[in-house]
Amino acid sequence: MSQNKIEYKNLICCFGNNLATIIGAYEMAKAGHTVKLFTDGGSLGGFFSGVSIEGYDFDLGLILLEKVDKADTQNVNARSSMNSWLTAGKRVSNWLDDQIDLYKIDTPQVYIFGKKYPDYMMSNRLDLLEKSGLELAECLDFDSPYHASNKELGEVFNNLSYADASKHNHGHDFHAKYIEPFIRKVTSVGSETFLARYHRFAWAPLYYPETLNSAILGQKISLKEYEFWTTSSGFVGDLIKNLQNEILMMNNIEIIDKKITSVKFKNNNLVVDGDIYITDHKVLFGLGIERALDLLGSSHRPVVNSDGVNFAIGLALVHRSAINYEDKALFIVDDEFGAYRFTNQDAIAGLDPEWHRISIEANTDILRNKYDNLSLDDAIKMDLSKFMKIENSSSLRVLKILNVKNGLSLPSKTFVANKKFLSNTISSLTMGNAILSGDLVDYGSSSLNNQIMQGLNYMEKLS
Repeated sequence: MSQNKIEYKNLICCFGNNLATIIGAYEMAKAGHTVKLFTDGGSLGGFFSGVSIEGYDFDLGLILLEKVDKADTQNVNARSSMNSWLTAGKRVSNWLDDQIDLYKIDTPQVYIFGKKYPDYMMSNRLDLLEKSGLELAECLDFDSPYHASNKELGEVFNNLSYADASKHNHGHDFHAKYIEPFIRKVTSVGSETFLARYHRFAWAPLYYPETLNSAILGQKISLKEYEFWTTSSGFVGDLIKNLQNEILMMNNIEIIDKKITSVKFKNNNLVVDGDIYITDHKVLFGLGIERALDLLGSSHRPVVNSDGVNFAIGLALVHRSAINYEDKALFIVDDEFGAYRFTNQDAIAGLDPEWHRISIEANTDILRNKYDNLSLDDAIKMDLSKFMKIENSSSLRVLKILNVKNGLSLPSKTFVANKKFLSNTISSLTMGNAILSGDLVDYGSSSLNNQIMQGLNYMEKLS
């Protein structure tokens, strides 16, 4: 036992820097609890805090907020409800309204077949299907195990690839022309490589066949457009900034931002770094899987995903004179361009500064193949210049290019099973005394909006 033993009692201990951890710590402190927030050396908010370059605040790609009405079940079913938007969506919406000024963005677009259409990937707009001449999808019986309504709990979906699920529900024609090209552009592999249940990792839809067929036939569909919000500044990272400022003003929450060496659960004690002993504790764990295993003393490690997706995010400033105000948020399906997504961070918030903040996202393997004679930096610049039709180089300043290796893991059956095993391992090592969040919960549980929900649910779980 350390001679420098420090003892605490009745503490809420939060480990990690993800958004769920921050919100959990903040809400518990607001409720009057004494909180220690161990960030393990990470900046608050992690990926969602964005970056600041030359005084300009950038989100890392298209980062949007969602507000879901509890009663809007069809929209919920059309999206991932891994963490039960049905029960928490309205609560998240109310919390966001209380935290920050929001701006509802115009419908994103999709660039396909050389034209721009309202977004069918995330927004549920199927306008482009009318008069498309697409073959109708086989209309599955609603009780069919392959029907998209069963994706959350259906046993078939435990093993069903997205390719098969899409073909069953969308038909071969829609899948081949509207879905598969985008999947390959994002992942550089086909949609047969990952489970249908986790299709949103590549922003791909999974519509009911009845809905899709109605759209093809030009009939009115009951599925409402799914709406998205940004902040009034156009920078979602402001949400994290505001939370951080609030936390720093609280007397009952302490931020410990140094690296941790160990976390142990011994009898009724939580032991941090070998000499901090905490009794009567409540714990939120929001670390990455590998880091959590390391701190808890486990020899298990995640399976190295050799099929992980490599991607790049280019962050740029474009002068107002070169801006096409129709291009705000755009999914790019056509292979005319290497990138799969474009965002004008200012335009989506209704802003028009002299220099617009632009992000462009691309699979690095796809991009290198398209511009095989160029460096990654030059390929990003070339693609962005082509897309925006920028002829005057002084109108474009690329400030930073982030090259992320294995940034997205393909949710194959093996990978998802391993992740669940490791999550259970972490739960066991905490002796069931910790609530897990973010990446530790399940594949697909670390999105921005899921983390907000997890942080808000922390209070309920503790009580």
